[in-house]
Amino acid sequence: AELRGAKLESTLRVLTQVLLRRRWVRDLAPPSLEEQELLLRYYGSKLQAICAELKLPRKVLGTCVTFLKRMYVHSCVLEVDPQTIFLTCLYLACKTEESYISAAELGRLSGMRAEIVLGTELTLLQGLKFDLIVFSPFNAIEGFMQAGIKIQNPAALVLSPDEQPEETVHKLAAVLRSIDELGALGSATLDLEEIAAIDRRVKACRAVLSETSRKAAKGKPSGKSGTKEAIAAKA
Repeated sequence: AELRGAKLESTLRVLTQVLLRRRWVRDLAPPSLEEQELLLRYYGSKLQAICAELKLPRKVLGTCVTFLKRMYVHSCVLEVDPQTIFLTCLYLACKTEESYISAAELGRLSGMRAEIVLGTELTLLQGLKFDLIVFSPFNAIEGFMQAGIKIQNPAALVLSPDEQPEETVHKLAAVLRSIDELGALGSATLDLEEIAAIDRRVKACRAVLSETSRKAAKGKPSGKSGTKEAIAAKA
């Protein structure tokens, strides 16, 4: 999170400098870290829906969502569009977990061209630092839920002589509270209008950054001329 925050801060600093110099984009606020996380939650939910529709193994779902989150540990949505990368996460997860589905098939089901999926695969691999090992959380979560259900059984409240009632009650309350928090987070509905507004703003900011990068590249002196200018400046 700290690495992602530092990367975002650096990108936002450049973007803010550009926005301040342009009157027509002064009202264009860069997305906050919370808004980026909301956007990633949306694309994570789309991955869940696609995996459910294709009846893919549970391990594929866990891997592709992990790939999506891991991708943005080292980058931000202003640099890599999650709309073009989220399906690539699923494509790579299917290959990693030996449940292969062709890019053409994924493209047909999602409406995205297969060329985009294949063209962003290397970008995703670089963003993942080529680390494709994922430990699925499903078994641990199931065990946690079963422990919570077991604790809710009145028989679990029968204490042995060496147990302290206060400690057992606090432990029970902590487990039940954690289960409630997980359930609330998983069942929280996303505001699609808010997501769409964030996405439009991100795309507008990305366009400004892209234009600035192109102008900066054009302004750089090329090879030999740049060397001659540097030598002349030193002389």
